Amino acid sequence: MDTHPPISPAAYFLTKSGSYIVDINEHGQRLDKKNGVYRSLSSPSGNGKDNDFEQETNETIFFNDAANPRNEDVMHASRKYSRSSKLETISSSDSEANEAEDVKPEQDPQADTKLKFSKLSKRSKYTFIMLAIANFGAGCGFSLPAPFYPREAEIKGASPTAIGLVFSSFQLVNFIAAPLFGNYLTQLGAKFVYTSGIMVAGTTAILFGFLDQGPSGTIFVVMSFLVRSIEALGVSAFSTASFAIISNEFPQHIASVFATLETCLGIGLMVGPTIGGALYEVGGFGLPFWVVGAIIVISGLAIFTCLPAPTDTTEKRQGTVFTLLKSPMVWVTMLCVMVGSCGFGFLDPTLSNHLDQFGLSTLAVGLFFVIVPFLHAILAPFWGFLSDRKDIQSPLLVGGSFLCAIGFLFMGPAPFLPFLPRELWTVTVGLVFYGVSIGCAIVPTMKCLVIGAREIGLSDNLNTFGLVAGLFNSIFCLGAFVGPTIGGALVDQIGFYYGSTIIAAFYFVSMVVSAIFFTLRRIRRKKIIAKGGTSDDNTTTSDEMPINEKSPLITADSTTKALDSSYSSASFSQMNAPGSTQNGKSSQLKQ
Repeated sequence: MDTHPPISPAAYFLTKSGSYIVDINEHGQRLDKKNGVYRSLSSPSGNGKDNDFEQETNETIFFNDAANPRNEDVMHASRKYSRSSKLETISSSDSEANEAEDVKPEQDPQADTKLKFSKLSKRSKYTFIMLAIANFGAGCGFSLPAPFYPREAEIKGASPTAIGLVFSSFQLVNFIAAPLFGNYLTQLGAKFVYTSGIMVAGTTAILFGFLDQGPSGTIFVVMSFLVRSIEALGVSAFSTASFAIISNEFPQHIASVFATLETCLGIGLMVGPTIGGALYEVGGFGLPFWVVGAIIVISGLAIFTCLPAPTDTTEKRQGTVFTLLKSPMVWVTMLCVMVGSCGFGFLDPTLSNHLDQFGLSTLAVGLFFVIVPFLHAILAPFWGFLSDRKDIQSPLLVGGSFLCAIGFLFMGPAPFLPFLPRELWTVTVGLVFYGVSIGCAIVPTMKCLVIGAREIGLSDNLNTFGLVAGLFNSIFCLGAFVGPTIGGALVDQIGFYYGSTIIAAFYFVSMVVSAIFFTLRRIRRKKIIAKGGTSDDNTTTSDEMPINEKSPLITADSTTKALDSSYSSASFSQMNAPGSTQNGKSSQLKQ
């Protein structure tokens, strides 16, 4: 009788031929058994291809174990090796064995990654709705003062520079605070950070409405800066916690849920100035802040009383934000995030003056500002669907950066494109291009950061998701701070035509760096698979999916955990059949 090498008791895989039994040893290597010989490989033919694997067969498998030397218990199973997940689907066809072992038909957790709201649990539905409302309120609160605050601030004696500082302080504080909240999220608790953050944001929004009743001059500017900064702390806290909750509550739909919340945020950014302007006309400076602040506070109270805390059994902290920086994918993704948000911010102080040459009304100029956030809000769920469903993060990032660059080249248009006239239609085309593609360049980044964290050995727990969320929020806000800053300076010095061309160059750099990185990464993975080994970082078999979601090439300490998680309803390690190894010993499997 052949002796098994050390394997995980949950790891059995069957190939097309029926004569191969592929196991996972304690080092996370796939082992092939044929004629009593075990060797590490990626496919039966050793060619690294998967097309020989997919076939459904019905066989009788004999399980044998040292604790049960009699080879008389049989389990009839229908086995299908799935190319999409690299894991087999097992369903018992023997009713007696099924009753004895309580084995249920197994479903591949990655078989359907499409987000379906109707199939979510009550907990997940409520979490989703609360996150959506909070993101909408955050968008409204951020853009609310844009139509009237500069005018009121000038009346109070504030200079344009001081007004710009008040607005930019929001992003600057977010950049500093987000990594701190992410780093200590597990100690403070995601629910506490989320609810306290949203309460602080709502309360300070209400306080901001009383600033016009205070003294003018320096005191007004300082108070505006302080209140706005504290509001930014609250927004940073609950937005960082919300990203962590997304990753923890919807691990198979990270990009889709993130994109949907981006839509809610985008809608808030769009309607915020309209709501602010309308309420300002009705009740003056304070009413917009009081109404929106009250809505945010009420939603915060609802979340505090009803939102369940995410379940996470991992208590040990595995690292800090600096740990994430060990992953090359994290660095590349950070570049994409920063360039994307920088492009967003560039348009805020520059587009209005650029449109003045066409003699547009104030209403028309306002409509041009709506183009990008409107298209982003509409299309973000689509990009999230592609990222989760099709697993094409790298093409999305590269293609999105390229299209964003094209959009900025049209907006000017670029001086080196003489065939593009300096007319309103070119600006419109550029804004449409940018609005369509910015989601393509931003939405997949959240999932890429999670994959990068897995590459360096961080587990899928709240601590990791908090670190990822804090880093994402920080880098995005850094770009949103740098964009308006360099945008105003570039337009003042060289004009909008050259300034927009430089922003396009940023996107081209992001595209080239991403393309080179993902190409080299794919080549490296193919070489590793062709040699039949495992990668030194024990990460993925493709550019997109993490190893514990798509391939049996997983690390030793996560082998049983990942497979038990995948086979939650019929884990092999919980079977009472003679072939199971309840005591953790190696089993023997005989054909």
